[in-house]
Amino acid sequence: MIERFSTLNLHPLQRLDFWNSLCDEALAGTCVDSSATSFRATMLRWNVGPLTLLRPRSDASKVWRAPARDAARADKLVLHIQHRGSGLLSQARHDAYVKAGELILNTVDEGYRFALSQDHELHVVEMPMQPLRERVPRLDDHLRVSIASSPAARLFHEFVLSLWRHGDLADVLSGWADEVTRTFYDLLAMALVYQADSTPSGDQRRQPLLQQAQAYVESNLSTADLATRDIANHLNVSVRTVQNLFAVIATTPSNYILERRLLHAGDRLRTETGASISAIAFDLGFNDSAYFSRCFRDRYGMAPRTWREQ
Repeated sequence: MIERFSTLNLHPLQRLDFWNSLCDEALAGTCVDSSATSFRATMLRWNVGPLTLLRPRSDASKVWRAPARDAARADKLVLHIQHRGSGLLSQARHDAYVKAGELILNTVDEGYRFALSQDHELHVVEMPMQPLRERVPRLDDHLRVSIASSPAARLFHEFVLSLWRHGDLADVLSGWADEVTRTFYDLLAMALVYQADSTPSGDQRRQPLLQQAQAYVESNLSTADLATRDIANHLNVSVRTVQNLFAVIATTPSNYILERRLLHAGDRLRTETGASISAIAFDLGFNDSAYFSRCFRDRYGMAPRTWREQ
């Protein structure tokens, strides 16, 4: 019942095409790009009742998923559990850094993109939304944000791992899929509702200050020399404190500034068709158009002009 796929037995030039076909078949509308010269990837795939479970592992890559086009898919959620490595998931102008042990829920009716680190491994589950909505008050508050590795989240993660280890039970236990599906939703709901320990961690106490830092960056992206020192001066804290704030979301202040600039650039290139590429780059704090093009290609997998044309 568990299907296994690998690119390793294919010619290197065929691997990425094969992986794209596989991902699109597993999660409709998905495409993948990677700068790896000999793309290595493996995947386990399994359907348990209404749940589609995937366990992909690959070289560093960028994943895009188009919005759902049909009503049956639009009422679904996709869950990513970062089992190994890290990633940056973007959907509907929300960005979330996801570290090992963390999870994130996204809607399928809107497209999203996921930039994944080298040698990452994920547990991905596409599921109907309604059973979770019945269990979690204000479910929308839990979407598009990374859920930290709390005790409840770790219990849920272990349950998902155990499914892969004991998949053979599906052949011998009557009603297995129904019971697993019910338990899956119950434990996921618990992970969302009980996101933190009763005693706030250092990371939790720093969240309000981090949000202030992010808001300051957002309103000053056009400042070409925006730097960590500027954020520290605005918050009246040390540079080291600012660095620690952004470490909570697995990045640095400089990388966060660059990522926000590139995210806005991607949106503006498609919506402001009358503005030149250079003008958009300079307005977002890039002094060098060639440097902007290199960064944009690294982020989106294509040149700014190609992105706009598509």
